[in-house]
Amino acid sequence: MLGNDGELTRALAAIGLVNTFTTDINVVRMMSGVLGVDDAAVSEAIDLSPRHGLPLVAKKGRSVLALV
Repeated sequence: MLGNDGELTRALAAIGLVNTFTTDINVVRMMSGVLGVDDAAVSEAIDLSPRHGLPLVAKKGRSVLALV
C-alpha cells in the first residue's frame, strides 16, 4: 500500500506510536524526529490520501491520527 517506501512506513508507524499519548500534530512531529524519522516523510504520511479505498491517516485541525 505504501509502495515499498520504508521511510514512509516508519513515519506512519511513528505517528501511530505517538498517538498512544497524543494526537497534537506538533508533538507528533517532534516525537517522530526523536524516533529518527525524517520530517519530510512525516509530512507526507500526515497528508496521505486514502489508498485502495482505505484511509490511513485522519487529520482535523491540529490533530492527526494514524488509522492503521
